[in-house]
Amino acid sequence: MPAPTDTAPTNWESIVDQLHESIILTDADAHVVAWNQGAQRLFQYTPEEAIGLHLSRLYADWDATEREVIAPLMATGHVEIVTGLIRKSGEYFEGHIRASLIRDADGAVVGMAGYTLDVTGQKQRDEQLRTQAAVIDQIHDSIVVADMEGRIISWNQGAERLFGYTADEVMGHDFAFLYAPSEIENDSVRLSARVLETGNHVVEVRARHKSGEEFYSQTRLSLLRDAGGNPSGIAGYTLDITRRKAAEAALRQANAELEARVEARTQELRVELTEKKAAQDALADQTDLLLRAEKAAHVGHFRRPYDGSPLYWSDEMYRIFGVDKDTFVPTRETAFSFFHPDDRDRYVDIADRAAATGAGFQIDVRIRRSSGEIRHLWLDVEAELSDLGAPIAIFGVVKDVTEIKEAELALRDAKEIAEAANKAKSEFLSSMSHELRTPLNSILGFSQLLESDPNQPLTRDQKDFVGEVQQAARHLVELVNDVLDFAKIESGILALEIDDQPPKPIIDASLAMINASARQRGITVVSRVPEADLPMIRVDPLRYKQALLNLLSNAV
Repeated sequence: MPAPTDTAPTNWESIVDQLHESIILTDADAHVVAWNQGAQRLFQYTPEEAIGLHLSRLYADWDATEREVIAPLMATGHVEIVTGLIRKSGEYFEGHIRASLIRDADGAVVGMAGYTLDVTGQKQRDEQLRTQAAVIDQIHDSIVVADMEGRIISWNQGAERLFGYTADEVMGHDFAFLYAPSEIENDSVRLSARVLETGNHVVEVRARHKSGEEFYSQTRLSLLRDAGGNPSGIAGYTLDITRRKAAEAALRQANAELEARVEARTQELRVELTEKKAAQDALADQTDLLLRAEKAAHVGHFRRPYDGSPLYWSDEMYRIFGVDKDTFVPTRETAFSFFHPDDRDRYVDIADRAAATGAGFQIDVRIRRSSGEIRHLWLDVEAELSDLGAPIAIFGVVKDVTEIKEAELALRDAKEIAEAANKAKSEFLSSMSHELRTPLNSILGFSQLLESDPNQPLTRDQKDFVGEVQQAARHLVELVNDVLDFAKIESGILALEIDDQPPKPIIDASLAMINASARQRGITVVSRVPEADLPMIRVDPLRYKQALLNLLSNAV
């Protein structure tokens, strides 16, 4: 530490009077006994007006002041508070008060010393307020006075508590030694010309305790003048603002983190908004496609809440009912007015029961448009239920099935006509088979008589001719039977007689029946069926023979 220099005793009264801040001394009864220039500027009373003035004239609420200021001051010897004050003009302002008791050599209270700062509108800035105080020796905070060369000439108890040095250890030393080595070259710690220009200046630098520990400090410098008005020194009121600096650093960190979170959340919101916009666009596209599909399929939908909210119709519902969307207002009553009288009560009854039970239903109804046209509708209705299972609305799909109904009616008519025609055909076939069988049976009978007459035996050629007649007659009988079989097939009553059969007899009979037709066309039919016994086949002999005859007939 630099060596001390010779100093003269400090004139405290002169120093206090020239401080920029308000300093007031009172006697034990709270009457003003000392009033500096700072107090005059703050309260607007001249020293002559202020001396002897009771403090109650300066406080907005003296009863509260006695409780919150005087009582704690008497109990602890020191108080700091922000309270309401009154200027001479009657103007109200908020004042930051630091007050201490003044005691005599025996420890008896002889007065009070108070430092006051106008902090109107600044209650939340307590730390900053503490950096702006300049106090007398008995004020709790640090006050240091240096001459114009920067040598310390006054050192109060607050400075001793703050820096750890006694007054004897610092008197005459350059005040710069109180700051951290890294701050020595900082212009802020030198006696700036700015103090001479403005009369006060505030610096924030790292100071150093006697123990070597560094801390953040804030010093408010005020220019002192002698009786002639010439600069005579500088008074510095210093506060430890380490906590405030830490709070500011924490605040900056919190702000940075908050900004980062805000930016991240903003980005998330951008993504969410983009996704929401995409979802809305997709929903709009789906809605448009739904409306197009409804229009193409003649299908509409509706929703009727039970809480009295309006009935909703999709666009296709208006087209189905043949009304203008811009002028027609769908309600339960207006919708029911379109229903065919024979269907209205039936629908209302089913709908009311569904509303009570929450069950869905399907129903066909007819409506009569304003034009008088009758349309057939198919409704598929479901109930919407609350979380508690109570019905809250019905949702229904409505399809115009008029064309389908008309097609069903036409199909029914066509079916009736077809059934009548089929019945007539069956009757015709039955009659035809009877009419054909009668002459065919006669032909077969006469041909058999020709073969069996012993008095007039047939020649070989005649026998062949009679045999062909019989074969042809039998074939015609089989054709008649085939026609009847087709009728049986259509009616689903044809039965097959499946049995084990030798194939050669059936083949030979079929070839014999086709020979006559083949000869007429100049075709020679040759059988290549082996003479040896063929294996048995499991068939209906009549149907098998019919199939062979069809194939042989196609061949010739």
